[in-house]
Amino acid sequence: MDDRYLLSLLRYIHQNPVSAGICQRINDYAWSSDQFYRKNTLWDLVNIDFILEIFSADRKNALKAYCNFMDEKILEDEHIFEGSDRVENKEKNTTPIKTDAAKKMTKKTLDELLKEVTMDDEIYEAIKSGSRKRALSSYKKAFIQMALKENYTMRAIGESISVSEVAIYKMVSKNQ
Repeated sequence: MDDRYLLSLLRYIHQNPVSAGICQRINDYAWSSDQFYRKNTLWDLVNIDFILEIFSADRKNALKAYCNFMDEKILEDEHIFEGSDRVENKEKNTTPIKTDAAKKMTKKTLDELLKEVTMDDEIYEAIKSGSRKRALSSYKKAFIQMALKENYTMRAIGESISVSEVAIYKMVSKNQ
């Protein structure tokens, strides 16, 4: 299971009371594990560390990124999660069977996203090499936004373009 699937599944579960009309927002539902993430509360039944570390190694940044992710106005597609048969794979614990829902889960690689944003080999190579030229900022921001929408972690995005996850977070925060 990749991070994108896991985070989408968690958001889907937390959205269920909202979808059912029980409450208006995810964090309004008192019986959800969401409250433990948002309040940074440790409890034996909820391991918040695992999920928050997907967002960032820095806890403050992770909490903010978690809340932003959960509060997005995106409704997860239940068909991706419900009734999805899985088959055993010796290299990985489980692999989804290729159904229409599974095909929707296929995402572009970070390199593919960057190429789509830059549409120029020189710009692509400059960003990949870690260039700090101001002229590349708009491409980096567009790439980061696109990669976050694809549910890549800030850490993975940063590693992809030789930028720290803190720098990624700062670029994202400036746009909000």
